[in-house]
Order: sequence, then structure tokens, then C-alpha cells
Amino acid sequence: MEGQGYFPQECAPEIETALVAGLWHEPFRLAPTLRWLDLDAHLSQPYLRLVTQALARCYSELGAVDFASVVECLRQLGQLEECGGVQSLDAIYEARWYAPLFDLYGQFLRSTALRRQADPQALPPFFSGGMGRLTLNKVGLSPHYIGSARIAGHSYRISGWGKDENIDLKFYAA
Repeated sequence: MEGQGYFPQECAPEIETALVAGLWHEPFRLAPTLRWLDLDAHLSQPYLRLVTQALARCYSELGAVDFASVVECLRQLGQLEECGGVQSLDAIYEARWYAPLFDLYGQFLRSTALRRQADPQALPPFFSGGMGRLTLNKVGLSPHYIGSARIAGHSYRISGWGKDENIDLKFYAA
């Protein structure tokens, strides 16, 4: 099943699997996740879409998403073999995932979907890019702005000068 999908594998398939495994093990996450999760846009592997739909159906109709119930749900819908059978479902159920990173898995999938719409060839930003914040320096006159950033896994302190449209930045290893 790995690699089968409609889109290039920009986001590691393990991220998609980890998200679905997280939903399976902590079904209280289903409702909030399904509010933003667009199965076609966020999950490139069709069988994970079917499993997610089965999880939602089992949880809403039975109040449970145990392994046997999800297998039976997919069997009754005629989708068990399309999901790769019981062995494939077992691989999802046993997949490693880390609860504190569940929201990050969602961010990966949302970011990948946005990049797919804008530029399918774009590089993933999470490990090659970063984020930071500048605030007005209220203590002194120079630098005008101070802040911090995390770029490509490295932390930096930032100083900024300028009052017009352009701000000059200087990065210092933190």
C-alpha cells in the first residue's frame, strides 16, 4: 500500500499513518480533527481515507473504535480488501505515534496540502525553513526590534534596525 496515492509523496506516509493511528487509539480526537481534515486533500493514501471514515462511523454508531469493530465495519462496507486486508489494518493500529506530536502531524498534512495546491514541487518547510518573531524594543533605542527564531532546527536571537519599510536583521546563535 505504501506509495499508492493520487499525489507525490511530499509528506512522509508515516505522518499520515501516525495521524490515523492516533485517531484510532484516542477517538476523542476524531471530531476536532474531522472538522479540518479533508480526506482527499490531506491523506494521499486512499486506504487511510477509508480507515478514517470507518473510525468515524464506528465511533458515532458504537461509541468505540476497537480493532474488531473497525475490521467488521470495513468488511460490511466491502472495503476491507481495498484497505489491504486485516494485516494492513494491523500495521496502522500498531503504528508508532506520539500523542504530544499529534497536532504537529496535522500541521504537516495541512502544509503539504497547501503546497500541493500552490506548487507541487515546493520543498517541505518544516525542516528546511523556520519561524521567528520580532517585537519593538521598548527598553532602548538600538536595536529597534528584538526577537528570536528557530530556523532549520537551530535557535537564533534576532536584532533589527530600521523605521521605514525595510528592516535590517542580524541573527545570533542562541
